[in-house]
Amino acid sequence: MKPEIIYLAKDRYTQAHTHYDQAVQKAARIITLITLIIGLLTIVVALFSDSIFSPQGLLDWTILICQIGSLFSLICAWGHALLAIKFGSLHPPKLSKHEFDHLQEASREAMYRHILNCYAEPTEELAAINTQKEKYLTFSYQELAIGGYLLAVMFMLLFLKEIL
Repeated sequence: MKPEIIYLAKDRYTQAHTHYDQAVQKAARIITLITLIIGLLTIVVALFSDSIFSPQGLLDWTILICQIGSLFSLICAWGHALLAIKFGSLHPPKLSKHEFDHLQEASREAMYRHILNCYAEPTEELAAINTQKEKYLTFSYQELAIGGYLLAVMFMLLFLKEIL
C-alpha cells in the first residue's frame, strides 16, 4: 500500500470535518436571523394588535392568516436549524497508545491498512451526518422563504389597509 493513500484519507476526513463545521455555522446564522425576525414580528403584532386580532372583513382575515402562517413557518425553520446544529457528533480518528505500540511492531502494509481504517470509518460517519445536516438546513431555508413571502404579503396588506 502506498503512503499517499493515507494522505488522501486524511484529506477526505479534513474536508468532511470542514463541511460539518460549515453546516453548524450556517445553522447558527439562520437561528440568529429567525430569532430576530420573530422578535420584529412580535413588535409588529403588538403595534397592530387591535386590528390584527379582531378581523372584520376579508382583508383582515387574510392578514391574520398570513401572520399565523408566517409565524408557524418561521418556528418550523428555527426548529430545523436547531436540529441541524444538534444532530450528530464527531468521532476523531481512533489511535490509542496501545495501537501505536502495535503499529510499531506491525508490518508496513498492516500499519498502512490500520491507519487507513482509522480515517475511513469516521469519514463515512461524517458524510452521513453532513447529509442529514444539509437536509435539515434545506428545510430551514425553504421554511424561511415561505415565512418571508407570507410576511411580505402581510405587510403589503397592512399597508393597503392603512391607505384604504
